[in-house]
Amino acid sequence: MKKPNGAGTVYKVKGRKLRKPWRVIGPPPKRTNLGYVATKKEGEQLLLDYDRNPKPFEAPTLAELYDRLMRTKKFNTEKTRLMYVTSWTYYADLADEKITDIKSRHIQDLIDELYEDRGLSYSTAQKTKVLASQLYKMALADDYVGKNYAEFVTLPKKPKPDNRTFTANEIEKLKAASRTNVWAKMIVALIYTVMRPSELLKTLKFNVHLDDNYIIAGCKTDAGTDRYIPIYRDVKPLITYFYKKSRSEYLVTFNGKPVTYRYFLDRYYEVIEGLGITRLTPRACRKTGITLYQNMGIDKIALQRIAGHASFETTNKYYTGDISKSLQDAISVLNAK
Repeated sequence: MKKPNGAGTVYKVKGRKLRKPWRVIGPPPKRTNLGYVATKKEGEQLLLDYDRNPKPFEAPTLAELYDRLMRTKKFNTEKTRLMYVTSWTYYADLADEKITDIKSRHIQDLIDELYEDRGLSYSTAQKTKVLASQLYKMALADDYVGKNYAEFVTLPKKPKPDNRTFTANEIEKLKAASRTNVWAKMIVALIYTVMRPSELLKTLKFNVHLDDNYIIAGCKTDAGTDRYIPIYRDVKPLITYFYKKSRSEYLVTFNGKPVTYRYFLDRYYEVIEGLGITRLTPRACRKTGITLYQNMGIDKIALQRIAGHASFETTNKYYTGDISKSLQDAISVLNAK
């Protein structure tokens, strides 16, 4: 098979001891990299095919790669898929650029802007880099790029976890405020149910059993999904308040509608700052509740069950018996104190 003049180049790369050592370069002026093949004959055929229809060989845009990734990738969970969807929103300015024109500096600038200028979290920066890496891997598989440029992106220094909790005095301030402030009620409820804000906001009234003193709620981890949460005496009046006030299927509502996390977050900081309490994130509610129960002497296994820690799997294999009864017994001991 004779290659026509000016149709491009097929040559064997020195030192390339791989299954496809022959590199194929398209004709001038673009000199498009068409990829690698196993034999020279395959390369010449590739050039002929390119000559007939060059468009399929053009490097895809970042958006085209993303669309293909989302169509072909098998996600283990819906949460992982949504992580990719959210991360993609940060690539709006690069979406229409060819993958061959996007280098590590472009991804680096994007991540630096997210973290330093827009104040997004380390986790967001990390997930944004993961998506870039996946897109480059797809481009590498088709020989559009020569390396995964996302690997050269430096993430910001990972912050140390903040393990601070609300003090006893601050908890009393929150309890006092909860008599008249609905958002303070929710903060106290988060402390004594040790639920994450998103878990409490998604709790359905159907799963709240006031007469039997427990709630079925939770998400995020296998150990935490749909878990049994006994209702401690200090929080029962608040759970009862939300239950009776709600006119929807959700336990917590405001003006008859479910509460979004973003809306709650703004109200949360208003309460904290208004009471002069240390400005801790909502995660501090969960940590405070766990610390309170530990100090009260609650059984360790029971507490892990209530909190829904993924690490509970380590102790779970040594535990047998009626889970709901053991947790109610643990809370009953606290209620009697």
